[in-house]
Amino acid sequence: MANYTVILAGSGTTSRANVEALMSDHYYAHGEQGTLILAFNSKPSQGQVWAAQQAKQQNIDIIVYANAGAFLDSISHATMVETARPIDESIKAFKESEVFILWSDDDPDCADVLSVCKTYGLASYDLCDGLAKITPADEIKRSSVPVMPESEASTDKTSEEVEEDEEEEEELEDEEVEEGEEEEYDDAVDDIYAAIDGFIDLIVNRLAKKLKEDK
Repeated sequence: MANYTVILAGSGTTSRANVEALMSDHYYAHGEQGTLILAFNSKPSQGQVWAAQQAKQQNIDIIVYANAGAFLDSISHATMVETARPIDESIKAFKESEVFILWSDDDPDCADVLSVCKTYGLASYDLCDGLAKITPADEIKRSSVPVMPESEASTDKTSEEVEEDEEEEEELEDEEVEEGEEEEYDDAVDDIYAAIDGFIDLIVNRLAKKLKEDK
């Protein structure tokens, strides 16, 4: 059989068994001369990792389209293509591919894949739903802007990062309160010392005056 390629994108939730079963059926039907293309920004979704691990076991070549500096530890054996627009560039480079999507309504990349597929007249299939064909709406548009590398511009934070930020803010507030209290304490101590110095000066002056009078 001729070589073939499958582009896999998206971060929809599924199981390893589902991914392996559907991909195995596809490989069985098309032969062993295939290439798996993974397209993502900063790191692969869980489904993409499972697909990559299975492809490696079945000697299927893997090419990754991702942002520069993307996390690849789990699929480091793949060929890497660094680009600021992984979805666009992967589909543009492999226009004869079948496009599989790990569909999720909350994943803007999914809508982007559909939009690009529509531009090039490619069909797409939902890997989370038995490879059911996905038909894009007539007015489908890109739902996200090009993603910059996380090191340059990332506003998305995990719950742990949010909690850490909140803790840091609380610590800063506590430090400000403590500093304010310390300043008030220092001012009070200064006032006490000033009063003592004044009292001592008064006594010394009176003693000096008394001694002068006695003489």
